Amino acid sequence: LRTGFSTSQGKLLRTILFGVKRLTANNRETLFFILFLLVFALNAAIYVWVKGVEDPSRNRYKLFLECILILTSVIPPELPIELSLAVNHSLISLQKLGIFCIEPFRIPLAGKIDVCCFDKTGTLTTDNLIVKGLTGLNGSKALNSIQNAPLESTRVLVSCHSLMQLDAELIGDPLEKACLHAAGWTLTKQDTVIPCKGKEVPVHISHRFHFSSSLQRMSVIASYIPVGSSDAQYFFAVKGSPEILKPMFWKPPENYDEIYKQMTLEGARVLALGYKLIGHRSHQEVRSYTRDFVEKELDFAGFVIVSCPLKPDSKEVIREIIDSDHRVTMITGDNPLTACHVAKELEMINDNTVVILEEPTDISGGWFWVSLDRSIHIPMIPMQGVQYLALNFTLCMTGSGFAYFYNVNKAFLSELLPYIAVFARMAPKQKEKVVTLLKEKGLVTLMCGDGTNDVGALKHADVGVALLSHPALTVDNRDNNSKRSNESTSTLVANATRNSAIHSDASQQHTLSRSSPHSHAASRRLLNSKSVNSSSTMSKVQQALKKYEEEEGPALVRLGDASVAAPFTSKYSSIRSICHVVRQGRCTLVTTLQMFKILALNALLLAYCQSVLNLDGVKFSDRQATVQGLLLAACFFFISRSNPLKTLAKQQPLPNIFNAYTLLSVSAQFIIHFFSLAYLVSLTHQINSYNNVEKANLEQKFQPNLLNTLVYLMSIMFQTCNFAINYRGHPFMESLVENRALLYTLLSAGATVVILTAGLAPDMAEQCELVHLPPELRNAVLVIIAVDVLVSYSADKICAFVFGQVKKSTTRQQLEKK
Repeated sequence: LRTGFSTSQGKLLRTILFGVKRLTANNRETLFFILFLLVFALNAAIYVWVKGVEDPSRNRYKLFLECILILTSVIPPELPIELSLAVNHSLISLQKLGIFCIEPFRIPLAGKIDVCCFDKTGTLTTDNLIVKGLTGLNGSKALNSIQNAPLESTRVLVSCHSLMQLDAELIGDPLEKACLHAAGWTLTKQDTVIPCKGKEVPVHISHRFHFSSSLQRMSVIASYIPVGSSDAQYFFAVKGSPEILKPMFWKPPENYDEIYKQMTLEGARVLALGYKLIGHRSHQEVRSYTRDFVEKELDFAGFVIVSCPLKPDSKEVIREIIDSDHRVTMITGDNPLTACHVAKELEMINDNTVVILEEPTDISGGWFWVSLDRSIHIPMIPMQGVQYLALNFTLCMTGSGFAYFYNVNKAFLSELLPYIAVFARMAPKQKEKVVTLLKEKGLVTLMCGDGTNDVGALKHADVGVALLSHPALTVDNRDNNSKRSNESTSTLVANATRNSAIHSDASQQHTLSRSSPHSHAASRRLLNSKSVNSSSTMSKVQQALKKYEEEEGPALVRLGDASVAAPFTSKYSSIRSICHVVRQGRCTLVTTLQMFKILALNALLLAYCQSVLNLDGVKFSDRQATVQGLLLAACFFFISRSNPLKTLAKQQPLPNIFNAYTLLSVSAQFIIHFFSLAYLVSLTHQINSYNNVEKANLEQKFQPNLLNTLVYLMSIMFQTCNFAINYRGHPFMESLVENRALLYTLLSAGATVVILTAGLAPDMAEQCELVHLPPELRNAVLVIIAVDVLVSYSADKICAFVFGQVKKSTTRQQLEKK
């Protein structure tokens, strides 16, 4: 007996909870960003202290407090709020698209993705499997329908599965359900399969050796009772991958490999069937049989050919992802020939010849690459040769090759891994290791899957996206269960009314037998009530059933679904959600980086105003600070609500804060703003000196003056200019013209500054506690504003043109050459 974390679900839960270290969103970059600003704040604080102590009348305590305020002001208090706004807007946008995220910090990571990994079955292809028929019997390549298959093959097909009946619904693997349906048999709750038509006897499943990804097969012990006999005849039924089952057959067809490889080349899923009749056995003997005993010396019962149609939009989405500068890789547990065929149909791989890494055929041989038609054999060569090989061939690796090199030469495998286009016959743990190795190579990795076997890879990927295969089906089942409960309720009420008059035990037992399992306890309590009328009984039963369904009803997402582990979950089965996640990730990443730029410029200008200008007696009134704060908050709010474009751009956004473009652009804009403001301040000092205006006293009540008015108007203009120039727009998000709310806010702020500077609205100036500017200063301010905006815009565009492209890693450059 195994309990807790030792059970299958416990191991799954342990992988989900402890499989990967929890990431944090740009904490290190944010720290360095604050330290970068702190350097300027320290210089400003030192300047204030040195100049302040020169005045013997100045209070040292207040001077020290001003220095502390300069140091703390460099850390924008609105920084976490602004970053949260961008991420929260992305969460809401994704939710509207049917995508839910439990780790919001991964949204910006979606904008940095280098490699997109996809599972095949259920992700790129549909779960609506089509069973084409049975082939390979007596070495024939003819494809026979399941209905006309030999009885032994049919018995293997309908008995060797893990299906079960739950609430009149067949639960289990879609492939096994498709095979059972194609054979025309049904499964009962007692693990017995019976034919819908015909005279074949039912088959009872006695014991299952469940499917294992590492073994690539499953087997059962089943029995049937021949007509005219009372003794059960037992047989072994085995199904699995053709290459694994071949050694288990005592006499496979001579063209065994040729048949199944031809089918896999055409894109079909192929399962080999094995059968062995052992006759009458006792229950003790049957229970003593081990898996090794069952899976040997089998009779070959044919190949089941199953078609997996592509999802309608898979090819279009894969092309869009490739065109947007992403590497696409398939990681599947299916046959390599089938996987390569699907990859070709989706245009995931180019027209180069596909070669598969295969293990040595003898002890003295080595690993080699072989083409699909086996016309090309290339021995495994050193890494410098692999790079050349990747330029001329499309590489496919199987799980056996991955396991060998992972244990023998992990460094070589790590170098080889980014060039592999298709991973086939991969176990769940191997999928996880592939993603981990890609991350160790410095590639930001996305994993998309829909099953429990993808849980480890989804959890370890930088961005894991789970697809719900049948969300609508689950809701329909819940509705059907509700209908059945309502029908049971009506039956219960009618019987309860009759029983209250007759008091018949037999009738009560009949009623209980017809009640649904969900309402069994509630039904017994209601039937034992002796004085109820039909209306009150109906009301109580409905309330009890509703409460029970709410507490015990099936959930849409259950333990074992890939969505339990994945940071992102799409309620639709289409991989279109990958494009939505990447687009939103790029938009959020760009929004975050431009917020850092704007906050840096504002913090640097604030440090200058609080240091140099503060010594000149410059301070803002409460009303002025409030207006400026509201403008800042509105601009940040509207910039965080920018939406991505409808299509993915070929260009990748800059992945981090510290890059040449950001640092040079921020420095250039700050220098331009600094000299603009310094020139106007010096001009104002000349005017004040000429008019014998004394410096304002910071200890007294605020009184508007010429220097305060100038600095306030320029600070508003600088903020407006910072938002307008540093807004990124296309190709990752809507342009400034399309973001109407932000555009109108910036235009209104800029127009207001010009109107107040020109003195066209004296009443507004009085409300803002500003004074009238003299003509010589007014003209200079208007000219400086125009020059500052034009030069700052030009400097940012030049930096973006020269340094704005993503500097790609060596691995990315090599992949792009391929």
